[in-house]
Amino acid sequence: VITAVGSSVAGLQRTDALVPKLRQLGMRHMGYASGEITEAHFGIVRQALMKTLRTCLREAFTPDVEFAWATAYRFISALMLEGMREASSLEAQVKKKASMLSSAASTRSFDGSPCRSQSSSTLNP
Repeated sequence: VITAVGSSVAGLQRTDALVPKLRQLGMRHMGYASGEITEAHFGIVRQALMKTLRTCLREAFTPDVEFAWATAYRFISALMLEGMREASSLEAQVKKKASMLSSAASTRSFDGSPCRSQSSSTLNP
């Protein structure tokens, strides 16, 4: 997390490259832990990051330093959450289409014709 935040801070001068990378990182997080990573986890990570920095930096962890790290983390997590939401939405769309295709396929008979009862006169013109 610290490396990601540090890289993001370094990349703030090139947000045109940084923003898509952070969104993609968020999209990849949908696949981690079988998709069990939620928005709530980002708050937990923020708290752990701040506690770690406070412990490691001691008196150097001033209110200004804390504010800077918190701001950077909010920026990063907002973009990653955007990517996670987009991935979740895309996944839902794919599942919906797959379900629709499956339903459409199940209404067809073996020969590909619709599975409706039709009289032989309508089948043979």
